[in-house]
Amino acid sequence: MFAVFVLSLFLQNLAQISALGSCWTDGQCARHSPKFKTIPGNLTFSTLSRLVLKFNAIEMVTSVPEMPRLTHLVLSYNRLKEFPWSSLHNAPHITNLELDNNDITRVDAYVDFPRSLTHLRLQSNRIASIPETFLTGAKPFGNMFYLWMWHNPFRCDCEARWIARSRRCVLAHRGDGCVNTTPERVESCMLANCNFHPNGVVIILDVPENRYISQLIHTFVLKCYSPIELKGQFVRDVNLPTCPSNSHSTSVKPQGTEAYSPSTSGTQQVEKKELQVTFSGQTTTDSNLRTPSTGFWKAFTAIFLGALLAVLVVASFSVRSWQRRRKRTDRLHRARMRRRARDRRRHQDERFEEETGF
Repeated sequence: MFAVFVLSLFLQNLAQISALGSCWTDGQCARHSPKFKTIPGNLTFSTLSRLVLKFNAIEMVTSVPEMPRLTHLVLSYNRLKEFPWSSLHNAPHITNLELDNNDITRVDAYVDFPRSLTHLRLQSNRIASIPETFLTGAKPFGNMFYLWMWHNPFRCDCEARWIARSRRCVLAHRGDGCVNTTPERVESCMLANCNFHPNGVVIILDVPENRYISQLIHTFVLKCYSPIELKGQFVRDVNLPTCPSNSHSTSVKPQGTEAYSPSTSGTQQVEKKELQVTFSGQTTTDSNLRTPSTGFWKAFTAIFLGALLAVLVVASFSVRSWQRRRKRTDRLHRARMRRRARDRRRHQDERFEEETGF
């Protein structure tokens, strides 16, 4: 039993060391123990291509560290209330930024996004408004920008008009190739029919809805949370007024949106399930982004630990079996020696009786 306890302790320590090494070297820091409360400062930022910090307890990020090779930054399922948008230039090659399932209450009025950024996840937060100017600085090389925003308590006012207009247009042209087809056809359809954003970039909102409009469950349809007279209505079905022209100026200072106080209503509670939606070469698909090297090393570590466990278990049983055989051999040897001693004494007594006549 002691050997089994020592073995389990050794394997636990080995697994923890392996996890720490994975976090430090390749940025795989999800579900870290103990949980991170901010981005750790001892990572190899200069070589990281992915930094995955989901399912921790991060409450604040004051600045995005300088990561010249980073393409994916994953901060999902934390406790962020805001994000330092102005420091995104520290990751000049970032393509995917995942901030979903946090407590973010606002976005800036204008962000100078890196040109490499094409996928931004903001769903399942507490954001009340995303102004059209927020994406004016998005100018990706491929001219397509994916924004996820469902499960937010949206305020249906003039700042949501661009969202409602885009939703209605996609719904109207769902049979023309704006949904459920290859990215090339989606881009062509959107450019021809629904390209309303001033920066000329095709903005794709909430990929699941754009792919499956006719089959979409209401969970993923953006609804109004305020004002009270519009609460519960689909954003795409609401006719909203046009904002004054000066409210869309790109020189506006970053403005916050009103905070959201979660209600006890079941329809407003965000069920935090992982949804990985990415972009393939042929069509818009759901998958889990993983780098081949990361998968290889994780598989190698699992195989190594499994083989080590098997060797240690076999060695433990072999040692215990050898010890049992050794004890049994020792007992038999002592028993033989005692019998021989008794036989010698009996033989000596018999000879003494013959010689003396007693």
